[in-house]
Amino acid sequence: FPSHDTADENQMKAKRVKVPTLVKQRKFMGANLREMRLNSNLTQTALAELCDIDRKTINRIENGHFPPSVDTLVRLAKACATTPASVLKGIDKL
Repeated sequence: FPSHDTADENQMKAKRVKVPTLVKQRKFMGANLREMRLNSNLTQTALAELCDIDRKTINRIENGHFPPSVDTLVRLAKACATTPASVLKGIDKL
């Protein structure tokens, strides 16, 4: 059967982000966060306490299992004496 997609639908499909890209972005961001945490001489436990979140959450974010909320990203960056933009730096290149 021929496709009857409209021009708008075709544009939406072209802009849709593929799941493997999202996974790469989460892992990339997690690696950035881990590096910043270590540069701040913080353990996962210490960072979790500073941000009032569970240590397992820090671990899951750093390993790319799920992304932090914006609020959590801001708290994590602040605790590592950096900015959310620094944690995300380079993610747009993936």
